[in-house]
Amino acid sequence: MAGAATQAGAAAELGESPFSVAPKARGSARALAVANEAFARQLPAAGPHSSAIDRFVSDPDNYAIAVDRDGANYTVEYAIKPFEGRRFRGGGYRYTIDGDSYRIVDSRIDP
Repeated sequence: MAGAATQAGAAAELGESPFSVAPKARGSARALAVANEAFARQLPAAGPHSSAIDRFVSDPDNYAIAVDRDGANYTVEYAIKPFEGRRFRGGGYRYTIDGDSYRIVDSRIDP
């Protein structure tokens, strides 16, 4: 039973979102968590009558993620993976995260 209490405590510490991290976390993991929360909100929603490509684009699992530290900031980039063997041109997301405050200082969607 102690294991269940520990898991519940960890879930409370991490927050409700699957992309949340504890406030004391630092480094690229926290920058990624901040970007993931914004990314999840920006993805287009797929409706019940959406095309296969619209459903693909709206699924966060269909994006490759890269995190880089450049001086005082982190850059988190999301590039859409190929759909049915075809590559996309554009359509990626990029977030610049301040390395001290872990706030988004810039965000862009590649056309």
